Amino acid sequence: MNTEQGREVKIYPRCFPESNHYFQTGISGIVDRLSNEGCSTSYIFIHLNRYTLAECLLQFPNFNEEDDVIIISTPQLMPVAVFWLTENRHVRAVFKSTTSMDEVINTISDNRLGDKMPTMPLKRHHMISLREMQVLKQTLEGHSLNDLQETHYRPASTIHGWKAGIARKLGVRKLRHIFS
Repeated sequence: MNTEQGREVKIYPRCFPESNHYFQTGISGIVDRLSNEGCSTSYIFIHLNRYTLAECLLQFPNFNEEDDVIIISTPQLMPVAVFWLTENRHVRAVFKSTTSMDEVINTISDNRLGDKMPTMPLKRHHMISLREMQVLKQTLEGHSLNDLQETHYRPASTIHGWKAGIARKLGVRKLRHIFS
């Protein structure tokens, strides 16, 4: 809490999406406990679920040089979150949305700012590759099958196979179901 003209003003942590007040309130509790323990609280917290996936996919690489990101993901989208953890230098940790607040706080407080934090490993067949992430993003952007064929120099059957594989990793029958 900061004081402004004699009254206390609550400073909310940086969260995405900003409009999710329940998520922001939960993260505020985590940040308050971290600051009480003397830990850095300068993280951006991202809530990754099927409602925020589209916006995250389109805006994800846009971070400032000094930003450190922690992703809290639904179990279904953990493959996407773990991909970002391994491929993006700004992402420091990934937690399932079912992880207890105490476990999140302990993991963050046990690690220095700027270091990657340990996360639950995914089985190899659940990991998403760079190409699969590109196909997922292009599908979200509305690229047609012909566009994907031209971009990746592959026949339609291969593109359909890739989409089916991504859907399987995300626990849905068809890729479009992840966005609905």
